[in-house]
Amino acid sequence: MEEDFYFEESNPRLSKIILLVFFVLVIFGVVLFVIYRDKTTINVKKIVTYEVGSTLNTDISYYLNNKVSDLDDYKISFSTMITRSEVLDTVGEYEYKVTYKGVTKKGKIKVIDESAPDVSISKLIIGVGEDFVPDDALTKCEDYSLPCRVELVNSKDEEISEKSGTYKIPIYVYDNNKNRRKITIDVEVRENYNSEDIKISDIKADHVSVDYIKWNGEFLVKFDKAYKANDIDDYDDAINEAIDGDLHRYLDPMYANNGITNSEFVYVYNKYNYVIGITYYLKLDNGKEFFLNK
Repeated sequence: MEEDFYFEESNPRLSKIILLVFFVLVIFGVVLFVIYRDKTTINVKKIVTYEVGSTLNTDISYYLNNKVSDLDDYKISFSTMITRSEVLDTVGEYEYKVTYKGVTKKGKIKVIDESAPDVSISKLIIGVGEDFVPDDALTKCEDYSLPCRVELVNSKDEEISEKSGTYKIPIYVYDNNKNRRKITIDVEVRENYNSEDIKISDIKADHVSVDYIKWNGEFLVKFDKAYKANDIDDYDDAINEAIDGDLHRYLDPMYANNGITNSEFVYVYNKYNYVIGITYYLKLDNGKEFFLNK
């Protein structure tokens, strides 16, 4: 007897449902894997940027691209160059490291300066025929990228001392990273007046000729009046006596056996950029830095 055969046709709708479920399960598995991986591996930010003057963030999660479930096994270390003070006070690039279960990855901290100087001014009085120095109007110029530099907005204002009168002069004040602030200063030009006498009699310290470290009032020689840098011959003997010989004599005896790796002659200026004294900058082989004080 001839046997009949039946072929069951596949259900296209059921096949699509099975494929869809399989696809969803695969996607779900991938998502779970990525979440697990992100919570148990290191994915550090290549560059973290701070504005100079900011406080360093020590929260490890701030330096990770991934969100981790438990930070106990993560450690972070920073370059000693950016942990020497409470604020990030020096522009530059510094390294940081994040370690997790013996694996270490590195990133960079970039300290930038995009802020204009903080400036205060006062009225400037000069005599007819005197040199007009707009810097003299500044009573304060604070910035993390010193020194400050002043430029006239209009070059024709260089000639204002030719005639007596009162003038409003726009100037630019730049820091060492070319951030600038535009301000207007008041300038009075007087007949029979000499501002040089005021500059010479001002022996209040304002700044020094280097900015490696903070100057805290150290002097080796202090003058009884202010001089232009090229006119301090009166104090040559006193200066030579102060800096001749072994400069260790100005340091604490605990540094007697440390070598001097860098030394530099330093001028101390009043606010008019006249010299009122000198000191010396030293750096030792143990990394200590000093301005010398007699």
